Amino acid sequence: MSSEVWIEVEKIQLPRHYIRASVHEGFWHRLSREIEEYGRSFEPIVVRPIGDGKYEVIDGVHRFNAYVKAGKKMVPCIVHEVDEVEAIVEAYRINKARNNLSSSDTVRAFYILVKEMKLPAELAVEKLKLHPVAKSRILALYSSRPDLLEKVAKGELSLRRALELAGRPVEKKKPTPIVEGKDFSKMSLEELVEELERVKGLLIVVTAPIEKRIYDNVELWKSFGEHLTTAIQSIDEMVKITREAASSQEKRDKGSEKGERKGNKRGKTSSNTR
Repeated sequence: MSSEVWIEVEKIQLPRHYIRASVHEGFWHRLSREIEEYGRSFEPIVVRPIGDGKYEVIDGVHRFNAYVKAGKKMVPCIVHEVDEVEAIVEAYRINKARNNLSSSDTVRAFYILVKEMKLPAELAVEKLKLHPVAKSRILALYSSRPDLLEKVAKGELSLRRALELAGRPVEKKKPTPIVEGKDFSKMSLEELVEELERVKGLLIVVTAPIEKRIYDNVELWKSFGEHLTTAIQSIDEMVKITREAASSQEKRDKGSEKGERKGNKRGKTSSNTR
């Protein structure tokens, strides 16, 4: 894994192609308060070198805007040596793992790869590793109504509505409980970390529209943001503690295996001596 480095703000620029249809200002206002209080965000920004000592953000647009708003001169970063196509794909995969992408964001990532990066449609969905259902819907819309696909990519239309207009309505499903079919008692610590990260991603997705709708009420918005920051920080701490526990457990398991092998070896030696 790449190590963290601190890079001057003036050397970093926002991505030429952003996989989200919009930047949520309320979110990075809250992040800037976190940075002002703790001196940094909990996650570093992922960037790529673009020449002349400059870098472009791959993941962390909200965090970068928050650093700028907080007046910081340096930003903690992870540098990945990738081209523009792979940067778009990586940005999509990172956010998909957090479970905080909308269907419109998925369409936008596809649209950028096809229209701006000139990738064949099939290659674009392959690189994004789309779910078969999402893949079939997006490719169908791309081939039959590219005008509607473009509106979805620009955030002007939902994917569901675009499919309805294209004569491909999506059947509404009842929401699935987040824990359905899962036995957490049988999960490893690493698997439980992934579930915590998923909860964090879901929390951000669910609260983003709430923050947007109460933005005019400054006091309520600030209070909500503070509680949300505390919740996210608590999840981050739980993730950190669980990862440390997983690492300790792994070391203990390796030590036990090593001791068992030595014991077996001594047993064989004693037996041979007899």
